[in-house]
Amino acid sequence: MAAPARQRLRHRPRADEAGEPAERDFFCIPRLALEALLDAKATAYEICTYLALARHVDDYGRHAYASVGSVNRWIGASRVGGGPVEGAIARLKTICAPGKGPILFDREGWQMHGGVSSSGFECHPMEPLFVLPAFDEAPDVPLRFDVELVDGSSDFARPLRALKDCGGVAARLLIAMHAADDAAVWGGVRPVGRDAGPWRRYQPMDKGVTLRGGGRLIRARPEFDIAAIDERISDGDAHAYFEALRVLRSVGLVHEKVLVLNRDAVRTPLDGGAEYDAIAHDAEPLYELERSLAGAENGRATWAAIVPDGRAAMIAGIYRLRFGAAAQPGLRAPLAS
Repeated sequence: MAAPARQRLRHRPRADEAGEPAERDFFCIPRLALEALLDAKATAYEICTYLALARHVDDYGRHAYASVGSVNRWIGASRVGGGPVEGAIARLKTICAPGKGPILFDREGWQMHGGVSSSGFECHPMEPLFVLPAFDEAPDVPLRFDVELVDGSSDFARPLRALKDCGGVAARLLIAMHAADDAAVWGGVRPVGRDAGPWRRYQPMDKGVTLRGGGRLIRARPEFDIAAIDERISDGDAHAYFEALRVLRSVGLVHEKVLVLNRDAVRTPLDGGAEYDAIAHDAEPLYELERSLAGAENGRATWAAIVPDGRAAMIAGIYRLRFGAAAQPGLRAPLAS
């Protein structure tokens, strides 16, 4: 069978009411599929393979025309028969969303499962190679990924290859961070609430300096990362979790943004009796600090912010995904600098 036309692989969106193609620079995966990948402790190859196939589904959101050879190229995997991508596909077909069934079918498996052939659709004259069930999730439930995570960009040629090379813990951490990607409020990975992701604590250097005119200067320096560790990511191994976060940062898939929040830090106990400054559950960003304005003291970076005198505030680092929803300008929170 000949390969499908290239424009079909580019994930063309449906036309809008005016007949013009709708802008679409992201693809979605069902939240249930993400949870299933975490529950199964999917490997880096399995996660990258699923993302590559999800990037190339049709407008109906489930029929994928990408071949094993195409996935090999995007991931940088061996093309020898029976290689890691074929093994990943075989296991993905056994991973099930709770109460919903497998997250991936090949064409024959889908038809045996009772799925309908796509040959009746005029826009799909060729049969799909794979089917990724959407599980009938509401439109606001599936998770958004920038298409450049698979396609690459001018400054990041093979993101999936980089993610595959980071290993399984890092790949699971990345998709878990996508579940907490809150473009509307945080402009990045949400550090509080459901599915909260990791964040970086900044140690206050003093209680603040009152300025003329009613302002207050607060200063802080970066200390360490904090996270409620999901055991599905690293089997509860904190070192492996934070090492995976470091690797994701080093390859450019994740980067830190320093924010001023609208709540004071909350003293919270750690195991062993120590305490740390946590982010309040109802905190939200006030504005983002420019990295170029960071100073240094005793060889360590320091950050400063001015807030109205008497207003609660703290400085904290949150993580932004290079290919998350917050990376798309139209979806990013309008934080002031």
